[in-house]
Amino acid sequence: MRSLWNGLLKQPSKILKPPNEHVLLELVRVKCQMSKVKSYLVGVDEVGRGSWAGPLVAAAVMITDRKRFPFDHVKDSKRLTDAKRRRLFSLINVSCEIAYGVVSNRIIDRSGLQYANVLAVDCALQHFTQSGAQFHADYIARFNGLTAFPRSVTLHVRGESKFPEIAAASIAAKVYRDDLMVRYARNIPEYGFDHHKGYGTRAHILALRRSGRSALHRRTFKF
Repeated sequence: MRSLWNGLLKQPSKILKPPNEHVLLELVRVKCQMSKVKSYLVGVDEVGRGSWAGPLVAAAVMITDRKRFPFDHVKDSKRLTDAKRRRLFSLINVSCEIAYGVVSNRIIDRSGLQYANVLAVDCALQHFTQSGAQFHADYIARFNGLTAFPRSVTLHVRGESKFPEIAAASIAAKVYRDDLMVRYARNIPEYGFDHHKGYGTRAHILALRRSGRSALHRRTFKF
């Protein structure tokens, strides 16, 4: 498995494609331009583990403008409404460097959810490899045994409550993935991805019974 990841990590970065093309894309790394900041803390978190469809997304965040960063308001994205997340993300986006790792449903099915989780985190962190940053992540089971990232990453239970960078990463990853699922819904509207974002709601179950699985659905879940 390590050789698979190393091969994927060596691939050139790919810019996000339109939904009809991205459906078949297995790995995407979206990077911002690296600033001259050389010594900060990078927080990383992921979303999409429990979804039945679509990718798993990790975001890595480094605060570069502490005066503009919303320290008093960031928290775990699951504790925020969509409107609140987006307001905070607009502040995070102008006060941080953000990198994303996106692992498709195909990789999840082929390699397993835990491998895919660590791979997404590794891809997001690659942008900061040459920085002098410290790396902190919300707890990920088996991370140290699976990661191919060359730097030490400290894991924290409920990391979003301990490091604003991790909380910001959870918000960035959630907004990014939600927007992807909304774009997918424009291409395959019958599943309602713009409403449930691929998670197991009753409406999603009914759509699956009516239409079967799409190319975005993970084969490793049962409904």
